[in-house]
Amino acid sequence: MKVVTSSQMREIDRRTIEGIGIPSLVLMENAGRKVAEAIHKYFPEVKNIILLCGPGNNGGDGLVCARHLRLHYGKKVLVYLARRDSLSPDAERNLRILENLNFQIFEWMNPPSIEESDLLVDALLGTGIKGKPEGKIADMIRWINASSLPVVSVDTPSGLSGDFPPHPDYTVKALITVTMALPKKEQVVFPGAEYVGKLIVADIGFPPPLLESEEWKIEIMEGEKLKQWIKPRRPDTHKGTYGHTLILSGSQGFTGAPLLTAKGALRSGVGLITLGIPETIYSIVAGKIPEIIPFPLPAKEGGFTLSAWQKIKNWGRKITSLVIGPGISLASPVKEFVKKVIEENQLPMVVDADALTIISEDTSILKKAKSPLILTPHPGEMARLIGKSIDYVLNHRIEVALSFAREFNLILILKGARTVIATPEEKVFINPTGNPGMATGGMGDVLTGLIGGLLAQGYTPLESALIGVFIHGASGDILWEERKTTSLSATEVAENIPFTFSRLREGYLDELNFYDKI
Repeated sequence: MKVVTSSQMREIDRRTIEGIGIPSLVLMENAGRKVAEAIHKYFPEVKNIILLCGPGNNGGDGLVCARHLRLHYGKKVLVYLARRDSLSPDAERNLRILENLNFQIFEWMNPPSIEESDLLVDALLGTGIKGKPEGKIADMIRWINASSLPVVSVDTPSGLSGDFPPHPDYTVKALITVTMALPKKEQVVFPGAEYVGKLIVADIGFPPPLLESEEWKIEIMEGEKLKQWIKPRRPDTHKGTYGHTLILSGSQGFTGAPLLTAKGALRSGVGLITLGIPETIYSIVAGKIPEIIPFPLPAKEGGFTLSAWQKIKNWGRKITSLVIGPGISLASPVKEFVKKVIEENQLPMVVDADALTIISEDTSILKKAKSPLILTPHPGEMARLIGKSIDYVLNHRIEVALSFAREFNLILILKGARTVIATPEEKVFINPTGNPGMATGGMGDVLTGLIGGLLAQGYTPLESALIGVFIHGASGDILWEERKTTSLSATEVAENIPFTFSRLREGYLDELNFYDKI
């Protein structure tokens, strides 16, 4: 499903109303009706509702919702207006309808009693807000957040914006948000997603070709599309058919990272895996995973040296993808090694962990790369790469990923809850899979190996990134649901990857997502 910014949504509105001729009142009617339908579906026992309306069309949606809640679902609804004298024309028309139906309508003066109420509906502000809420609207938002009642927001939690981070002083924290037509950018990534609660996407009559236009560059990944990319295992094949990945990982004291990365690659279906490790840790790592080929490389200060890259070039084995970074350390010889690999390697490559920190000292090295690159930073590594704070990265995840991918002509996977994948062509994909149980050491190593293994099998860099991220998160989701456990280990997730691939192929993950449709 596509995701849009508030300005893009306004353009969709304009084209629908002016170009196609669907009246704005019809869209408002459909929006309010869908919100009422969602309230009835998700809160069937609720009887008494307080509905708060702002002066714009979002408030008009709320007024329509109030009518449907009472007339069609038998709810008792008290309507409070932020300002009676400044309603939009469509909202004014729907207010008159409620007055003709003898609804209880009040202008907000003092906070009402909630003793006999079951639910609050927030229809104060829509997606087009300019600046942080102030005055009476801000007071109403604080009152909503301080109440003990569940909150349903109309289109978006009031005060949530793509221009500034949310805050409980000026952003409603909803239990459910019923958004119109398409999810909005700030609703699908954190920290905004935390204020949205359960996201419900309502079809209110916009033409599907307009909603599915290639103009809108952000989308939520869907299993139904990804499964079409999965390559079948043909009967007449052998290990050479499925590629050979070389993993460059590990250093003195960091012997787990290469093994976890290799496990991720192994479960991707790749034919052969060579694990290039510093010779100083060869005796510790070799033999731990019998399916991989250990490859000792020259080491100094516990990590790789420039001569290690020369040995790889003289090696003579045919490899089809390269992985570099997990646990390689930040020793001076390693830094020279990483820079040389970035400059000279011509195979599709995944760059992660310590290699990213090394690159952050001089990101211009990325412009010298001759191979397709996939970078997989977590927010801390991303902050180092762009010279900003972690908070900045967390509050601008899509913008940061997109800008970096475009500038350095690579695929950028910004990891975390709702991982963001950005391409040089300015496309952005939001991953719907993964869970808090996966916030444990080694998860990123498994993901890096998985993506490298897919690259080796001939998947394009974009296919490898999207399938790898989705499958990695879904593998954790399946375990999380089955075991009801507090946390998961990286090894558990790696071992579950083949089963997750089969679930994807069979269609069981088609509907795996963080939103519902209504």
